[in-house]
Amino acid sequence: SYINDCSGAPVADYAEIYPTHSSVDYGEIVTTSSQTTTIDRVETDRDGNSLPAVPQTITVLEQSSQPYQNNIIGITSRNWSDFSSTGHNAVNENDHPLPVSLAGRVPVKIDPDSAAIEAGDFLTSSDKPGLAKKATQAGYTVGKALESWSPGGPDRISIFVNLGYYHPESQLSESSQSSESNIQSLFKSLLLALGLSNENDTLTVESDLNVLGNTTLNNVVITGDLAIGQFNIDSIENSLNITGPACFIQETGVTNTELCEAQTLKIMSNLAGNIDIFDGGITLLPDGTIKANKVVAGSYSVKSDSETAGEAVLGANSDHITIENPNIKADSKVFVTPTSSTNGQSLIVSEKIEGTSFTVSIDNTFDQDVNFDWWILNVE
Repeated sequence: SYINDCSGAPVADYAEIYPTHSSVDYGEIVTTSSQTTTIDRVETDRDGNSLPAVPQTITVLEQSSQPYQNNIIGITSRNWSDFSSTGHNAVNENDHPLPVSLAGRVPVKIDPDSAAIEAGDFLTSSDKPGLAKKATQAGYTVGKALESWSPGGPDRISIFVNLGYYHPESQLSESSQSSESNIQSLFKSLLLALGLSNENDTLTVESDLNVLGNTTLNNVVITGDLAIGQFNIDSIENSLNITGPACFIQETGVTNTELCEAQTLKIMSNLAGNIDIFDGGITLLPDGTIKANKVVAGSYSVKSDSETAGEAVLGANSDHITIENPNIKADSKVFVTPTSSTNGQSLIVSEKIEGTSFTVSIDNTFDQDVNFDWWILNVE
């Protein structure tokens, strides 16, 4: 027995009825557009009985207008058959309903500027509305030519509709290429679709790259800026910065302490080792010690609880005072500065006991207290 088209003339494609722009004609490539309309979607129950129509909003199709357009739907066809086309009476007549071939053999209009076409060549959209051309580079296609065509030939040829993506390097001869080579070529096509290319053993990413998992890299060269959270490396200014407003205004000398603390740049906060700058010129130790070949500063301050500086009083009629200090060493330099009268005498650091104390004395006692400041400088 045979299955025949009950309406008569046989057709060679499967089509659906779609709303289209009024300018669309048969044999043209159509794509989605920004315009929408409402159609009646008819469904059936398990016994094949029609259910009440359900309104559905869909796009109104328009002629393709760009080469390798990525939103191609199909090719308009004169397939009004009730056997191989569907959606009859679902589209309002005011929406210019046309059958759109989604698969099978149909005629398609050819761009007169297309390259010569051989049967089996991939066809894609062109820059002329609705017209097809030979695909010569990577991009989206509408199907394969079923006959040859040369410039100056007929305005349309037969095509097998089969939407896909084409890249010349991926079209390999089954008789001459192994499956491994085919996989490699298809992978190259995928890389190109993702905006990736490989030249001189260098992978180039031409689009944005988001990596959500862990990444292990060997040597990395970054020609622009590097942002890690709030941390930023500026390749033009050759600077390391925390992204945020300034917490110190140089012109006024005003410091926003809270903001400065919130935007602190922390280096080696896990105390895992020293920080070496300028090949040993400056070394930062985990205990806070700074070693430098030379320090030039506009001012110098010592913490009040550091025990490297202080003040004392040599009592009246006393010739010495011992000051306990764990920072004192045998070769420490102790600088003493009187802040009251010494009766013309010099204060003398007469004894230093390492890790314990140092003694300040005077040759001749007199009946007044002597106030003085002291400062310990250790030498390594």
